[in-house]
Amino acid sequence: MNKRILLILATMMIVASGFAKNRSGNDENSGSKFGVEAGYNHKWLYPSTSVLISYMGKTGEASDKCTFNLDGFYIGPSYTYFLNSVNGLFVNGSILYQYGRCGDISKDKLSALTFDLLWGLDYTEIPQQLKEFYNCDKYTYTAHSLEIPIRIGYKFDIKDGIGIQVFAGPVFDFALDWKITGTKGEVTYDLNQLNGKLYTKNGNNSATYSDNARDRAVYNSFDVALGCGVGFTYNWFYFNLSCDWGLTNICKVASSAGKIDDKGMFSYVNKASQTNLKLGVGARF
Repeated sequence: MNKRILLILATMMIVASGFAKNRSGNDENSGSKFGVEAGYNHKWLYPSTSVLISYMGKTGEASDKCTFNLDGFYIGPSYTYFLNSVNGLFVNGSILYQYGRCGDISKDKLSALTFDLLWGLDYTEIPQQLKEFYNCDKYTYTAHSLEIPIRIGYKFDIKDGIGIQVFAGPVFDFALDWKITGTKGEVTYDLNQLNGKLYTKNGNNSATYSDNARDRAVYNSFDVALGCGVGFTYNWFYFNLSCDWGLTNICKVASSAGKIDDKGMFSYVNKASQTNLKLGVGARF
C-alpha cells in the first residue's frame, strides 16, 4: 500500500508540473488555469450502532456511537476554468491525496463499537486472533483516501490582485487504505476496515487472518459529500477554508433484522459518515 500511495503522489506532482508549463490566458480571472493545492485536513468519522432486542414479550434498545478525529494533510493538482460569460464565475476540479491519523485510542472507545460493526452480535464466533487484537495496549487509526472535489465558485476582486472567492459543490471520495493498528509488546495488529482482514506481525513473522464464511469489512470504499468554502486570493495564489459533509452511509455492514439466538430476537443498524475540514494554500498558473 505504501508503494501505491507514493506512486499516486508522484503521478499527481508530475501532472501538476506539466500543467504549470501549459498556461492559458494572462489574466488571473480568465481562461484555463492549472495549479496545485495542499494543506491541513481534519476528518471526523462518526460510526454508530443501535440494537433493538425483543425477548419474552419485552423490548429493549441499546446504542453505541463515538467520533474519531483524524488529523493529517492533503495535496494534489487542480484545474480552474473562468467562464467568459460572467466575470469572476469559475468551475474548479482537483485530484487530492488525503492522509489522516488518530492516535492513542482507548480500548473502551474502540472495542464495543468495532465489535458491533465487525461482528454484529455473534460474539461467540469471534476468533482468537481478534480477541488478541482487543487486548492491545494502544491503538492508532490511519486513513488514506483519494478525493475529487468539483466546485462552482465566484471570485470578488477587491483591488491590486487581492480578492475573495466563495465556492460549493460535490466531492467524490475513494478510500485507499483505512486501518486500526494495535500494538502489544513486540506484536503489531493491523485490522483493515475496507476488507475486514487482520494482519499480525511479530518480528520477522507475519500472518493474515480472514473469515471466508462472512464479509467482515466495515466501510465502503466510496463516498459522496457536499461542501462549501471561502478563500482569499492574491494574484495567482489563494488560501482556502472549506468543509465537506458526507451524504451516504459508508458502513458496509449496514443492518440485520430478525436475528434469533437463545437470548431472543435482535435487530441492529450500523451507520457511519464522515466530515472533512480543510485549510490549504494553492496556486493557479
